[in-house]
Amino acid sequence: MIHKLREARERDENRRKWFVWSVVGGFGLIVALVFWILGMYTGFWPIGNRFAYEQWSDGPENLHGVSGWHTGHNLGFNTFYLFKGQRVYIAYDATIYSGAFVVRIYQLAKPGLPEVTSRRLIKSGAGRIEVAIPEDGIYAFGHYAGIAPASRSGAYEANYAVSWGIVP
Repeated sequence: MIHKLREARERDENRRKWFVWSVVGGFGLIVALVFWILGMYTGFWPIGNRFAYEQWSDGPENLHGVSGWHTGHNLGFNTFYLFKGQRVYIAYDATIYSGAFVVRIYQLAKPGLPEVTSRRLIKSGAGRIEVAIPEDGIYAFGHYAGIAPASRSGAYEANYAVSWGIVP
């Protein structure tokens, strides 16, 4: 009888230990994931030195503003807290069939969303923009295909890949 009670007590103790370690391990995993995401968001822990990569195809939009299609995929974030003097880049490779393609870095939470830098392409090409952040704050990396400045048709069509991150 005493032997069976001892076995039951050991079994209960083992279950309690397993439960405690499962809770601690699960909580630790959640905390690590939260810190990894916050590290990515603040730029302290990017994927290598790249924050994100996106590849899209846009077009054609007609004169009445009805968009034909927008397909693609992305990996990473496009909004970060960056520090004054930190050097960042935005790289692109665009094939423009009609219209224009725009990449830009701009500061959020300020009236008018002031741009740090931008580039509008009307011909296909690849390039990289590097810039120093002018002041601490929340910044976004943006890109889109759109209507060219002198376009009469109002149509655009482009395939492009974009990545951005910290200059090593």
